[in-house]
Amino acid sequence: MSGGPATRGRRPRQIWRAACLAAALASAPRDVAAAPPPPRPDLVLIVVESLRADHVGCYGCPLPTTPAIDALASNGTRFAAAVASSSWTQPSMATLFSSLSPARHGMLGHRQAIRGEAVMLARHLAGAGYQTVGIVANPMLHRRHGFARGFEHFDDYTIAQAPGGFDDARAAAAAQRATGATVSRLAVSWLNRRDPTRPLFLFLFYMDPHYDYLPPSPFDRLFTDDPVPPPRGIAGLGSSFVPPAARDRIRAAYAGEIRYTDTCIGTFLDALQATPRGAGTAVVLGGDHGEAFWEHGRTAHGHHLYDEQIRVPLIIRAPASPGAVVAGQAGLIDLAPTITALAGLDPPKDGAWEGLDLSAYLKGGTLPGRPLRLDTRIGGHLRAVRTPALKIIGKPPFEVPSEIYDLTADPAETNNLAGSSPFPAGVDSIIPLLSPPSGEPPASTPVKLDPATLRQIKSLGYAH
Repeated sequence: MSGGPATRGRRPRQIWRAACLAAALASAPRDVAAAPPPPRPDLVLIVVESLRADHVGCYGCPLPTTPAIDALASNGTRFAAAVASSSWTQPSMATLFSSLSPARHGMLGHRQAIRGEAVMLARHLAGAGYQTVGIVANPMLHRRHGFARGFEHFDDYTIAQAPGGFDDARAAAAAQRATGATVSRLAVSWLNRRDPTRPLFLFLFYMDPHYDYLPPSPFDRLFTDDPVPPPRGIAGLGSSFVPPAARDRIRAAYAGEIRYTDTCIGTFLDALQATPRGAGTAVVLGGDHGEAFWEHGRTAHGHHLYDEQIRVPLIIRAPASPGAVVAGQAGLIDLAPTITALAGLDPPKDGAWEGLDLSAYLKGGTLPGRPLRLDTRIGGHLRAVRTPALKIIGKPPFEVPSEIYDLTADPAETNNLAGSSPFPAGVDSIIPLLSPPSGEPPASTPVKLDPATLRQIKSLGYAH
């Protein structure tokens, strides 16, 4: 039975409206402009000098050295086994910014610069519209070495030129001056005067855990009851007898430096969180290298590639991070591609970056077991290849490893298997990686250092 007049009158109107809706939907992609892409997130990269992983709370340190870093990890992703590409600052940080192994980026000594053709992270971000700001407290990261490339503002001078700073005639005392509060103060000032129309990339380098360990009060007595200050000249104590009590005092001072630095980082992170963009800011935190305390008869860093000198913390807090832990071996070489991915960008088109994008693992998982190359040239050239299970160390001409360690059975690296026959399983496949990589370029052009710069570097124990 057909409907009445009212029903019959509505049906044509319904058909007409449906037809109009379908036409509108079909034409929308052509007539309505595409929505603008979401704004890119702000990015903060924090690196702490000489921070070995096992002195960080969330990595198992029994002392309350890092409450701010631990809180960051609880809201982010912690990479359980991260390694630096070198055991001292310049080659390690050059790898971080260029995603190239030390043999490729050319920053092999304190008189050299990063190769000009290396694509630096800050430059890549700047090309995508980021405001790039760097604040460093270590003169080894001076712009003359190439670390300022791509930074719109690179402050390598405020701390260096302060009274008693690295450019002062009393340069020998410069490395013993607390600078973390200044780094945080400068960083907070940039949060307040950043360009609000552009995303921000802010790089902060905290210096204080570098030897000698003389934390300011009250951090100097936080982990010890001993009123006697720790000995100075830490780098030279490795080969001499140091009584156990003095060793404990030195370690307590190092822990105090870390706690002081953590407090300064916490001040900055609190200020960041209070800004309108704080919650959506991606924060990456790591160490540039570790530190030795007689594990292999030496102190300080730079002279070898044992794990105490190259294992570092690595934490990434991205928006909606779940507080995950990632197993497997990560490296500072992975940070440039990872930060680029966090920015929503593709890596450089030339494909030169060697690192792995870690952003796919922020919810947890296990990284692939790839080998990583490590390098140092302080007191002699050493190169290592490390996998999650093995480490081999060699000297020029790198044909046969002089040291082999099974990191699963011997994580302290006390049992050198280089004299065993045959080598442990897996060693033969990574020995070729000790050799210079195919097409390894010659050393980069030397950097001329003025007397003030040499004083800076000598105050840190590097130049001779």
